[in-house]
Amino acid sequence: MDNRQDNISLTLTHGPWADILDELQVGLPICDQPFDALAHKTGLDQSEVFDIVNNLCQTGIIREITPVFNAKKLNYASTLIAATVAQDQLDNIVSLLNSLPGVSHNYARNHELNLWFTLALPLKNAIDGDVFHPFLLQLQNQFNLATIMSLPALKMFKLKVLFGKKAPAPARQVIAPHFGNLPSAPAPAISAADKQLICELQKGIPLVPRPFDLIASVLANKPEPVSITGPQIVEKLQIWQQQGVMRRLSARVRHYHLGFVHNAMLVFALPDDYTITQVGQKLASYDFVSHCYQRRRNNRWNYDLYAMVHASSATELNNNINSLINEAPASQHQILNTAHEYKKSSVLYFQ
Repeated sequence: MDNRQDNISLTLTHGPWADILDELQVGLPICDQPFDALAHKTGLDQSEVFDIVNNLCQTGIIREITPVFNAKKLNYASTLIAATVAQDQLDNIVSLLNSLPGVSHNYARNHELNLWFTLALPLKNAIDGDVFHPFLLQLQNQFNLATIMSLPALKMFKLKVLFGKKAPAPARQVIAPHFGNLPSAPAPAISAADKQLICELQKGIPLVPRPFDLIASVLANKPEPVSITGPQIVEKLQIWQQQGVMRRLSARVRHYHLGFVHNAMLVFALPDDYTITQVGQKLASYDFVSHCYQRRRNNRWNYDLYAMVHASSATELNNNINSLINEAPASQHQILNTAHEYKKSSVLYFQ
């Protein structure tokens, strides 16, 4: 981290920089002039907002400002995949996975299962009702993998935290955990024009006063032009948000730049007399937990409750992990520390 970034990180503990970073993670207002709305909300001038956002992007604290879509509503299936990869094959498989639009997160972890990545694929690619098996079989054969398995989510207990004002203190929760089954409502129709709009939005929201007017102009000049105005894009995004197609339009941050340099995935195999929803809710209530899911177990991997834990030091991480273990003392657990981040981005749908 260079000195400029150090100075910026220090300002994120209070004041307008912190307010802007917080608001961008919660969600950019869906309106014709979202940055002007953000300025009004934080009591700043629009020029100040643009200066702050530009600096946050240029220093790498903000990765991107893009929509967060619900894969299921776009007729995609998503899962977490764990694999045991030989060292001489690791670079090759990472290169392949990182090139795929459906791979958003890809990590090395200190475990026999040393590669963990998330994958989203169109449901139309399913063979005999299974969208992932053909792909996993191809990877297993191509890279001679000892183990590869899909661990789809069954329940989501938490998906959102806020990194910023309290950095490098534990991340604080700003949206209540989502308890219960994953969404199962029918997916709305997504037209060819909608798909082009989604592809353009995924490139990032332009940092201009009227970003959706600019996106409309770009779409109008595509080889297959889309006739849509900026206000119509705003209306479309508002409808998608109401339908659950889009969760929010927000910034993704590099939490490492904000002092959260230690993290691990903690997995539990809960005894039959434990209620997984109760334990999941307890784990999700901790500020330092960013993601918490129930995932399908199998005959090779008996763990069904997952929590991502963040901290600013190794000691703090250990203390955080122990706090979670105490919530389910009779369960088996494993700690999978992050060894390397290969990729962290949004899924690129319809690519």
